[in-house]
Amino acid sequence: MPAENAIASVCDYCGRKNEERLLHCTGCGTPLAKEILEDELQPKKKSKILAALLAGIIGPLGVCYVNVEKAVYLWLGMLVVGFLCLGGHVHIGFAFLLSRIVSVGRALTLLQEQEIALDPKQNPQFLLDQAARMENVDKLKAIVAYEEIIQQFPNTKESDEASRNIAVLKCAK
Repeated sequence: MPAENAIASVCDYCGRKNEERLLHCTGCGTPLAKEILEDELQPKKKSKILAALLAGIIGPLGVCYVNVEKAVYLWLGMLVVGFLCLGGHVHIGFAFLLSRIVSVGRALTLLQEQEIALDPKQNPQFLLDQAARMENVDKLKAIVAYEEIIQQFPNTKESDEASRNIAVLKCAK
């Protein structure tokens, strides 16, 4: 069901008021609720090219396009490098170039982390939770799901947990 604020208070077609907040106009039957698609609720993917360009041109501040908090930390780190330049320890041109390279790398890394977090198939914790919910429904499917986690994410804490869960499930048979 659409959110209360997504229901029109007046019909666009006939102009009748919708004081009862109904989904369809009582006068003409026109739908009064805007359908909210799942795609609209998902955060928009950010452009890697734009992130790299902004970070390359304006340095750590360009990382704000991807993540403001991480950009602040990066900017503070670059500030330290700037102070080293003032002391004559690092050439200013080298520091400028280094700040741009590090900024581009950090922006692209942050974007990749965001994509992984948005895609459940790339998120091992999400897959572990899904397999755990499956344990009560179908233990064999849960074991298969845990084995896929082990194959997809070897040598991680999630694969270790999946191995332990398989052992527990096999003992419970």
